[in-house]
Amino acid sequence: VSQSRKIISKSNYGLLVNPFDIGGIARAIDHLIENPAKAKRMGENGRKLIEQSLNWNQEKNKLISIYNSIN
Repeated sequence: VSQSRKIISKSNYGLLVNPFDIGGIARAIDHLIENPAKAKRMGENGRKLIEQSLNWNQEKNKLISIYNSIN
């Protein structure tokens, strides 16, 4: 399972759709249109994830830690 799939599934901020399945993409879009509260929650979850985890400050600290462990 890809890292992206794990993050999306765990954080509930998006829908996983085969990019080559046009019908699947259309169904996912329809699902979000028909469920605006869910779409809003997913957007809020995505924003929270970026603000707390997937940002340069967090990644910078990980990178510095790796560099320090090499020395």
